[in-house]
Amino acid sequence: MVAKNHSNGASRRRFSERLQAFSTDSAKERFLREQALLPALPALQGLGFSVPAVAVPDPAPMDAQASAECQVLERLVAAGVEFSLAGASLAAWTLYRIPSQRQRRDVLLLMPLSSCRLSQTVLSDLGFRVARRQSAITREEVWCHSSSDTPVRPVLRWGLCDHPLLSRRFSISGALAHSGPLDGPIDGLRGLDRVYSVLYMALQYFDRWAARPLLIDLLDQDLAWRALTEEDRQVLLQLARQRGVAGLVEAHLRVVRDVFGTPVPNEMLNSLAQSARHERTTRLIGATGSRFRYHWLAASSAQGLRPRWRHLITALRG
Repeated sequence: MVAKNHSNGASRRRFSERLQAFSTDSAKERFLREQALLPALPALQGLGFSVPAVAVPDPAPMDAQASAECQVLERLVAAGVEFSLAGASLAAWTLYRIPSQRQRRDVLLLMPLSSCRLSQTVLSDLGFRVARRQSAITREEVWCHSSSDTPVRPVLRWGLCDHPLLSRRFSISGALAHSGPLDGPIDGLRGLDRVYSVLYMALQYFDRWAARPLLIDLLDQDLAWRALTEEDRQVLLQLARQRGVAGLVEAHLRVVRDVFGTPVPNEMLNSLAQSARHERTTRLIGATGSRFRYHWLAASSAQGLRPRWRHLITALRG
């Protein structure tokens, strides 16, 4: 099972082959910058990749990002907001040697709807304002600071997945149950555990039709997979089967392995693929990347006339 429609031009070619296709260092540097990989060059070198002799970006802006991020997280924790850190920020603090190696702006905060009001108050007090409110389909709010000098964008998300095929299977409460305390950067901060983080990255890859994942997103999953113990991997296998998303996890891990040479055993991929033979969620693999197919599938999968109608209208607009 291959996520061809969601490869963002990577064409499932190994990263090293893609990089060597550029004849000059300046072209390679431009490619790395477009894929948000320039700050991650040390991580790529640590994986054994030969990287071009280009200047690694000044870490000062990313250090400022981390500082602003910590301020937001510290205030939320101090206020008693129930949330779990996920996405690029979680990867930055747990998968990379130093957080500045992971370029990012969004701070993804998974939380129950009941925590949103307190979170909004905290963010408003810090000078943030709502930049994008929830839509009829997406249950999240994106916040930006009134000053453009603040390089963070908190994202309050109270719906774990958008597509009906996934939203019925996964909830915020389930994600919070699979969260635990992080070693840093703030006492009391919680994030998705290793297994659920790998699972959620796979789900996100297919959950949004318009999302265009960069290679840095695949690198996150490569590093997250390498951090799993053998016991963790068996738990992931079991969880994917139980929740009916073995095919999505298999497809995503296969893409990551094809790009970065991630050491995912064939036996595990084949086992996931075997379990996915009758999973409805595998239909997302071919639908992601097309507005019409994604929302048409959602309209046929949603429960209730109103969500079905919303997805159908969105499909026809495409």
